[in-house]
Amino acid sequence: VEAWLKNFIQPNESNKDWEILVERWNGKKPVFQCQKRLIEEIYLRVDGVSDYAAKRLATVRGGNIQSAMTRGNQSLKPMLAAMLLRFPKVVEHLSTQLPNWLDNAIRLADDRNQKASHASVAVLTKEEVKSHLDSVDELLKVLERILGSN
Repeated sequence: VEAWLKNFIQPNESNKDWEILVERWNGKKPVFQCQKRLIEEIYLRVDGVSDYAAKRLATVRGGNIQSAMTRGNQSLKPMLAAMLLRFPKVVEHLSTQLPNWLDNAIRLADDRNQKASHASVAVLTKEEVKSHLDSVDELLKVLERILGSN
């Protein structure tokens, strides 16, 4: 999913959609909004974004979203936030085709970070792994149907 998002977003230094998360500038350096509720409101402007998704994506550092848009060197949640800010109409369309896709992708990222890392004591159950695989498979099929195979 991360590879597909990176290919779709086409990271480039000229991408400026991340600037909506900037509270102020300190010279040329952005100071990102730190009030999570305001960030949530930005995400909730997009149809199909749940309260859960907005809350989870509001925890992603603004600099990581900037980096996802400009360099593509970030993990799943920053890439999802970048897609939401850069292509809200695509997110809305995806949500009509697969209503829980964003929530499922965020849960996948959270489970990978919390249960699938080398240092983690917790492990994914077989059912959790199968659920993630099924949701990723369905998401990729819908993405290809809507957007083609980038």
